[in-house]
Amino acid sequence: MTREGSATINDARPHACGAKTRAGRPCKNAQMPNGRCRMHGGKSKGPRTPEGIEAIRKAITKHGMRSKSFKTLMGELRYIKRTTRDLLTKLKQVACENPDAIRSGGLDPERVLKMRDLS
Repeated sequence: MTREGSATINDARPHACGAKTRAGRPCKNAQMPNGRCRMHGGKSKGPRTPEGIEAIRKAITKHGMRSKSFKTLMGELRYIKRTTRDLLTKLKQVACENPDAIRSGGLDPERVLKMRDLS
């Protein structure tokens, strides 16, 4: 691996990272206390405290479309849509069966039958 008379990587740089690079040679960057450089595992091991985890969670939120509050809101909207669709279906049935009941409620049965679903 080394030429005669030349020093190895670790002899020339005793504090080199030494991780195998994509080229297959050892990394020459300076190592950190854990023995690797910043590119091969020498920096962060992730947040450890609840405050740190919360800070990371807030920092990486890009749009909030998968947040717990948004999922809850979407569930409530689906429930409202489903309930409204069911009520409209029942109203149309009553309009077909008993148009006078619809008129007594202040609605036009013809208009009720033309109403579209929200889907």
